[in-house]
Amino acid sequence: MARAKRVIDLDQQRAERANDYRGPTEERLGKATHGFEVGDDKQGGRVYYIELRPIAAMLKARQIDGKQFAALDKFHKHWFNAKLTGGCRSVDLNRIYAPDPFDYLDASERQWSNRREYNRALDVFKFQEQIIASNLVLSETMTAEQCGFGLGYRSPYRARAAAVTVIRDMADKLIDLWGMR
Repeated sequence: MARAKRVIDLDQQRAERANDYRGPTEERLGKATHGFEVGDDKQGGRVYYIELRPIAAMLKARQIDGKQFAALDKFHKHWFNAKLTGGCRSVDLNRIYAPDPFDYLDASERQWSNRREYNRALDVFKFQEQIIASNLVLSETMTAEQCGFGLGYRSPYRARAAAVTVIRDMADKLIDLWGMR
């Protein structure tokens, strides 16, 4: 019995992929707190750009400039590389809570220098700025509007404006600290 010859038509596969308009679900787009943008992939398809970081969304909206973004991003990288992010806790099968007793010690020279730079930057900030830095820049759990509400503003517009002003001041302090002018 002769087998039928298999034909692979790449043009047909490409046309089928071009007609696939699924993209992210409505639920996923609803969770994009900093917005999203639909672009073109130059091949007849769509590309979705979803903003996940608040400072990236602020840069895109031109609320901060490139140097301020670079300073805030450098602050975030020092925090991350110093291993201050915390860890994922797993379920212990013996049901014993046993944290690492040496967790506060630095594992390497690189981690020590990142922790030193992070602490230098943290010393420059005021108390409220430290709270905004930890929630908006580092852990990225709050938006600028939520930070403005924490500053005491009730209007969403004024809350965003006040938070952006504070974030710009923080970024300028970091620029001066690290000589990024």
